[in-house]
Amino acid sequence: MDDVYDDIAPKPWFAATGSEKIYYVTVWGWSHSRRVIERDGLVCFQVTVHNQDSWCYSCKERLLFVKQQLANGNIQYFWTHEPDDASLYITVGPPPQGVSVEIYLSGLLQWPLTMDGRPEKGRGKRRKIKGDSHKRHHIVH
Repeated sequence: MDDVYDDIAPKPWFAATGSEKIYYVTVWGWSHSRRVIERDGLVCFQVTVHNQDSWCYSCKERLLFVKQQLANGNIQYFWTHEPDDASLYITVGPPPQGVSVEIYLSGLLQWPLTMDGRPEKGRGKRRKIKGDSHKRHHIVH
């Protein structure tokens, strides 16, 4: 079986041309909150918490899950990464008018996620989110 990373060629995103909002979301069954960035009319969703060379089985399973869900929905996307971390993000178009980012992403992935707080403006270091070391059952999808 080929490595899940073989067909991923992330594009770096060094500077937004407009304003950006940064959110943190909790994905049901995933052990860490994920960053979501709205910028330049697109939505970037953090899929992994490690880089491409990682040995992390969970990140690989999540990549496969996200790829499959987007393929099932015939959703156009591309892979990106941020200059301040080595995680992989999917980047998709904006949510429809009046639809929140978490509802939009939940629909695309067909998997529940919830906002961890209010969006932050601009670039910022990831703040530690209380409960980041969830004691939930580990579910990969």
